Amino acid sequence: MFEKLEEREREVLKKIEEEGYKDPHIDFKDALITDDNRRFITDIITIDYGDIEENQVGTEVVDKERCTKELQPLIEKQGLKNPPLVVESAIPGKYGQLTGHHRAYTLQIMNGCVVVIVVSKNYNLKGNPVSP
Repeated sequence: MFEKLEEREREVLKKIEEEGYKDPHIDFKDALITDDNRRFITDIITIDYGDIEENQVGTEVVDKERCTKELQPLIEKQGLKNPPLVVESAIPGKYGQLTGHHRAYTLQIMNGCVVVIVVSKNYNLKGNPVSP
């Protein structure tokens, strides 16, 4: 049932590794797999920061000072290891943010664009309904 998604994920994971990034399953497994629910990695792309839709309810999701004083120097020194994870939105060309709010903002400051890993919606591996 999930063979095509798994095949695509293997292809994209190879590309992620070739581009020098870490497999998101290493540091962000909980964003991809929870109990019987699973998201599949579908792509790695570069987008504008404005194409990311925020889904957090906090008034200030990104600590801009932390981004410029901590993350930016770290990324400049070590390179980006974990691109933010996003999921395609119902609005074409827009993406919902799953992880990496601060990294996305920092990359926008540094490059004017954001490298992201696109993941699928949640699928229940046993065929049960999934809450959004």
